[in-house]
Amino acid sequence: MRTVALIVLGLALLIIISLVVRPLILVKERRPQLPEFPYYVIVDLETETPLAYISSIPVTVGDELITRENKLYRVVAVEGNTAYARF
Repeated sequence: MRTVALIVLGLALLIIISLVVRPLILVKERRPQLPEFPYYVIVDLETETPLAYISSIPVTVGDELITRENKLYRVVAVEGNTAYARF
């Protein structure tokens, strides 16, 4: 009888902990990274020609862009809302 009571108590504690801790973890995971600017301009590092205008997500170093001409650019620097990419 005592063993059953301990098992029930243990299960109750696990349920309570999961109900408290799990929502806290999910809240942290759901927070989207909001862009600092309403839009970003990705420009060619050498010619400073605009390659793309990006809204809704921030542009960071290491991001890649494939142009209509099928050229792969990689962002090497971001200053304000301007990202500089190298071919």
